[in-house]
Amino acid sequence: MRLFLAVIVAIAIIIADSRVGSFTQIRNYLDTSVSPFYFLANGPRQLLDGVSESLASRQQLEQENRALRRELFLKNSNLLMLGQYKQENARLRELLGSPLRQDEQKMVTQVISTGTDPYTDQVVIDKGSVNGVYEGQPVISDKGVVGQVIAVGQLTSRVLLICGCVTCPADSGAA
Repeated sequence: MRLFLAVIVAIAIIIADSRVGSFTQIRNYLDTSVSPFYFLANGPRQLLDGVSESLASRQQLEQENRALRRELFLKNSNLLMLGQYKQENARLRELLGSPLRQDEQKMVTQVISTGTDPYTDQVVIDKGSVNGVYEGQPVISDKGVVGQVIAVGQLTSRVLLICGCVTCPADSGAA
């Protein structure tokens, strides 16, 4: 019964407010008097949100720090390996009597034809003697040595690939 009475009174107040607007001042007064309680009630939530955000950001920074330390460790180990490779290269050059040549011209070329014979691992490139290509010149890619120039024409050259079915020994799998 009380619930029914409360609902009826609420509906009557809503209708009266929408038609007359007499409750506007009362509503403003109540909003003004209750607003400090909103701030007091909202304060702990804001504090907890700030603490939570701070902890989350700290955890994120710690994870990022660990990842960066791992990456630094890997880079340092790669740097040490690079130093060892340089020393080994210098020793091998001494053994071969081959000086390090920084002044040698480098050029970018393109394969224009591959061999049709499956037993000859050769390709034709689009650079020749007019471009400074010579027989015996090494052919290098971003992965390392690819082959060697075996014939030079005026505009094209033939390259013997270092690894293929003829030039690389097959792995029989027998030990």
